[in-house]
Order: sequence, then C-alpha cells, then structure tokens
Amino acid sequence: MANALYDKGREAFLKGQINWIDDVIKVALVQTPSSSNNSGYKVDLTSHKFLSSVPADSIIDTKILERGSSDADNGVANGSNVTFENVPLGKVVGAIIIYKQSQTADAGASQLIAYLDQLNGLPYQANGSNIQINWDNGINKIFKL
Repeated sequence: MANALYDKGREAFLKGQINWIDDVIKVALVQTPSSSNNSGYKVDLTSHKFLSSVPADSIIDTKILERGSSDADNGVANGSNVTFENVPLGKVVGAIIIYKQSQTADAGASQLIAYLDQLNGLPYQANGSNIQINWDNGINKIFKL
C-alpha cells in the first residue's frame, strides 16, 4: 500500500466537515498484517469512514497532532512531529492513521483522514522506548490535498 487519503476523508474536507486548523486531529500508531502475523488493521480506503473500522486491539497509541495557523497553507497539511512514549515491547507499528476526533463521547465516530505506511522506519518493532514520527520537510509535508 502507499500513503493515501481515505475517500470519505477527502469528501469531508470538500464538504467543510474537517477543519485542519481548528478541529482536534489525532495520530494513531497501528498494527497491520505482516508476513509473520495476519492480525491487525486491513485498510480499505474506499469504504472505511470512521475509527470504528479499525479494530481496537490494532491501535497501539494515539496522540493529538499539534498545528499552527499556517499548517494548512496552499492545501498542504502540516503539523508538529509527534512522540509516542514507552511504546510496549513487541508491538509492530505498520502504519499511522490520522483522524478527526469525534465531538461526541464515541471515539469510534471519529472521521478517518489519512493512512500512512510509507514513512521512514515503518514497519517499526517497538522495544519499550519512544517512537518519534517526523513529518516530511518537503513540499507535501504530511499530505497535500
């Protein structure tokens, strides 16, 4: 798979349902199937819309993505690098999911935005230490609409 936006996430941007600057945007470390392990999240960019499509046991950790007022300039989504502390030993991070946190108490209703599995260092075998996600410094940053 390659880094991509969920179809329903694109639709939500075009309908004004996602505001990259003002909404709470989160980043999740996700386990994905591998050659040695068939469990984990199997992405479906066409039909998956909400975080409820991702099995809860596939989500390793989540963090809020900090952004500033210029982090959407020219249709380019940007934000601060994200550090996940003490990622449990033995977990294999196969992808990163970016999503808009639901405004309700139901986290499963959170809108999926992007699936990233082609970042430097992925897949990553956790060893109990921190994992830092460094976004691209190029022209597309996290992603470009």
